Amino acid sequence: MNFLHKSDYNSGKITSQFILTFILRILSLVVQSVLPLYLVSFLHVSNYYVGLMISSLWIGNAFGAITGAAFVRSWRIAGIAGLSLLAISFSGYYAFKSIYLLGFFIFAGGFGSGILQPLLAPSMHVSSSPEYPFKGISLYSTALSLALVIGPLMSSIVISLSGFKVLFLSLSISSLLAIAIPLLAKNSSINNKERRLLSDFIGTAKEVISNKGFRREFFMNLVYSLTLPIVLSFSGTVAHRVYNLNPTEVLLVLSAIFALSSGIRFSMRQINIGRVNRLMLIPTIFLLLSSILLSNGISSYLFIAGLLIFSIPHATIYPWTLYNVFQTSDKGKVIESSYIFSLSSGISEFISPPITSLSIYLLGSAYGIAISIPFSVIAMIIAITMYR
Repeated sequence: MNFLHKSDYNSGKITSQFILTFILRILSLVVQSVLPLYLVSFLHVSNYYVGLMISSLWIGNAFGAITGAAFVRSWRIAGIAGLSLLAISFSGYYAFKSIYLLGFFIFAGGFGSGILQPLLAPSMHVSSSPEYPFKGISLYSTALSLALVIGPLMSSIVISLSGFKVLFLSLSISSLLAIAIPLLAKNSSINNKERRLLSDFIGTAKEVISNKGFRREFFMNLVYSLTLPIVLSFSGTVAHRVYNLNPTEVLLVLSAIFALSSGIRFSMRQINIGRVNRLMLIPTIFLLLSSILLSNGISSYLFIAGLLIFSIPHATIYPWTLYNVFQTSDKGKVIESSYIFSLSSGISEFISPPITSLSIYLLGSAYGIAISIPFSVIAMIIAITMYR
């Protein structure tokens, strides 16, 4: 009976956190993909400044992750704090047009997301059954992908009917309503300590980073994550300016990409694997092909094909590297491992937008996102040399 009770509890826990992950990703996606379109088409901001603005999201995300890693163990506390900051962030997009104020609100939203999201993955992972150890990570990554489908689709509909401002107001209200999930769900922490001193976290972080397997996954995800903002934040502006797609059409294409990714991730939920190693070469090959097609500068069809192919590396590289991190980490250190690993995405998604902005400034909108090609080549070299 105790086993059944624990199983039911873990199932309910995963369900609550699946929903929270889904909502959180929709909210952060709008900042990454819709806000650049708003800045370009409504406020007439240059691509270079778009890159700087999106970088402020990841500065906030990194500060949020560090804060959460040092002080937060309860996903209820993280949920309330993170969603409250996201509500404030979206209300700022609705109320103000100043570039400087928007930068502040983007930072606040990134901080809120950084506090909460890294805590969800390890919690779902340790709730997986022994028979299907990949289930938690599969469902976590599926929630992310589903949000990437629904987010652009929903945004496309709202923008076409009511405009950007109504979308931002709706998401601010949704953030406040979503606080009910961590408030009503049974609270839990991965270990018994709800708080630790910052010095304790730093000591544990050193142990985590000293793990060779952890460093490999961290570096692979860091390189892959350099390409993600190019697709999320810049492919829309390139499609709009070079191939004359309107914001609604751009968001529909993004929905199609992540619908494919969601299907792939969900199909992996019952894979019984120890670690993912030799398979890592496959998504990096598709990542390179996607980058080449996105940089063609001639045909909108090739450009869209490149976006759709991106669904394969998106569906696999992040969840596989995250799963490997948890498999190589001590159970008592999964929180620290998750927060530190999340910095690999945060660092890349902080430096990638300004680099891409500079590339677009130098090479033009049609060919500027070719900067993703060397990133993809490096990812492929890592897969060949380190995942044997």
